[in-house]
Amino acid sequence: MSKMKYYNTVEYLYVYNKVLIDEIHKRLGISRRTLFYWKRRFTWDTKRTNFIKSKNDFHTELAAFTKKLTQHLNTAVARFCVKIVQKKQMMVQM
Repeated sequence: MSKMKYYNTVEYLYVYNKVLIDEIHKRLGISRRTLFYWKRRFTWDTKRTNFIKSKNDFHTELAAFTKKLTQHLNTAVARFCVKIVQKKQMMVQM
């Protein structure tokens, strides 16, 4: 039962840090058999895939948001510049 105290750490290493089973085995001394059992029993590959997908989804959403924000800022800056030019033209006409 003492191996279970490492379970959360091992799962985190595998799912979120993408550390290979062999590397975890070497670092913590837990048997490969136990690690592969946990991996299969607790669906670590599915968790890892979902984590990677959520990261990719976040990056895609962030890129779309950044593009939209940049377009909005460009429009706002252009409008501001037009107003400045118009004011300068009005001042010259006086």
